Parts: sequence; structure tokens; C-alpha cells
Amino acid sequence: GILKSESLDEEEMELLRRYQGGDKEVLRTMRQTQEDDDVENSRVEFEEWLSTYDDMQFQFSSIMVCAEMKWKELQQRTAGLRTPNTLLAAGCSVLLDRLSATFGRTENLVTDISKSLLQSIYRDYTPDTVVRAEYFRAVPYFNITQEMEKQNTELANKVQKLLDEAAEVAASSKVVKSVAQRELERMLWMFKKMYWQGGGG
Repeated sequence: GILKSESLDEEEMELLRRYQGGDKEVLRTMRQTQEDDDVENSRVEFEEWLSTYDDMQFQFSSIMVCAEMKWKELQQRTAGLRTPNTLLAAGCSVLLDRLSATFGRTENLVTDISKSLLQSIYRDYTPDTVVRAEYFRAVPYFNITQEMEKQNTELANKVQKLLDEAAEVAASSKVVKSVAQRELERMLWMFKKMYWQGGGG
């Protein structure tokens, strides 16, 4: 529903104004409070959404109207999730596939475009992915990216911790190279190796 200003206190109104104005800190906080992508739960949600889609198609004379209803339902199911997420990607893929049948003479063109798009989204995409709607058997590239970003953050935190420890050691004693310093050098070497192999340079 529409959020009425009289239902908000001053602090909430200020937060809303900052959000609408694109305040980076508020946007970052709101993203952090959103739920991570739970693939197993999303799989169950997708199967429920898809099964009712099949049933609903026989109740509507228009494929478009049915698709619009399922699109709104998909938005509701994914409202609390970060985007992109597996449920939204799978649902949109099904909608795209079924709507392609409404393009008449250009159906083959739309189908080919959809195929190329899905190959760009899913690492393990095959023709059966669409035919059987097995989108949870394929791994989206954005999930791989998110996992790599998580690992990079963890590694960066470890490196920073070692840097702090090495600085403390250097400040107290300059005679013996500590275990922490040796570990730091090893971690830095691994970090640089990963960075350059990953095309970071």
C-alpha cells in the first residue's frame, strides 16, 4: 500500500527522505538488512509458484493476463530478498519462455534471444533447463560472483588483521621476525596471486 506521511515519526520521515534522495549510507544499511539468497527455500517457493502457474493458465483466456498475475506474485515472494536472487531469476526465465509464444511470427527470434540471455545468466544452462524449468539445477553467475566477493572480503579482513599485528610487533621489537609477519607475507603473496590470476591487474 501507499505509505502515508502521517503514520511516520520525525526520525522515520528523515530516513525516508534520505532514502528517496539516494543517501548512500541509508541504502547500504537497507541492503544489509535484506535477507541473503536461501537457495533451498527459493527452490521450494519456485516449485509452488510454478505449480500454481500451470493451474492458472487454464483459468485465463489471455496468456498475458495470467503472466501479469504471476509476475506480481513473484514480486511479492521476492520482496524481502536481495537482488539478483535465484527465485526471481528462475521466475523471470519461466515468464520469458511462456510469453515468447505470444509473439506470433517473431516467436523464434524471441526464443533465440531468450536462449542467449539465459546462457549469460546460468553457467550450466542447457536446453532442458527451459523445457523442464530446471533453473535450480543451473548455477547463476551472480551467485558465483557473490560467493567470490564474500571470500575476498574474508581474505581482506585476514590480511588487515595480520597487518595490524605486524605493526604492533614492529613497534615493540625489530629484532626477530614474528610468526605473524611470516604469515602476513604468505597471505599477501596468495592475495596478489589470486588478484593477478583473476584479471585484477
